[in-house]
Amino acid sequence: MAAVHFPVNSLYSLIKHHIGLKKRFDTSDEVEFSILFFEYTGGDQKMIVQVFKKVLRDSDAIFTMGDDFILLLPYTDWNGAKKVLEGLEVFVEKHDVDTIVSYPDDSVDARELLMMLNQKVEKHFDKTINFTF
Repeated sequence: MAAVHFPVNSLYSLIKHHIGLKKRFDTSDEVEFSILFFEYTGGDQKMIVQVFKKVLRDSDAIFTMGDDFILLLPYTDWNGAKKVLEGLEVFVEKHDVDTIVSYPDDSVDARELLMMLNQKVEKHFDKTINFTF
């Protein structure tokens, strides 16, 4: 497995594209995806990206912002994203809080999903993510 690493300024566009594909090709309510925020202050950022690339699926996307990471997990509901987050926490010996938003449960709009993610990050990490819309 090897997740794909994207620049963070492409996150909004990729989410919009993913929603567009779902609306065009899949009429079921079973197509979900989750976005999660993960803070890693343990040192070597390149090392953690390599771990993500090996552990996550080919369809998963990694976005980096300094010590912060956002993961886009297609076909993954909140519960699946929570398992991914817990696995990462075990690996880096860190315990994060719920910084996960899911489509379509939390919103069907890309901008709103990212704003909700930002609210969770602000609440738990006292930082703001400046998304490009």
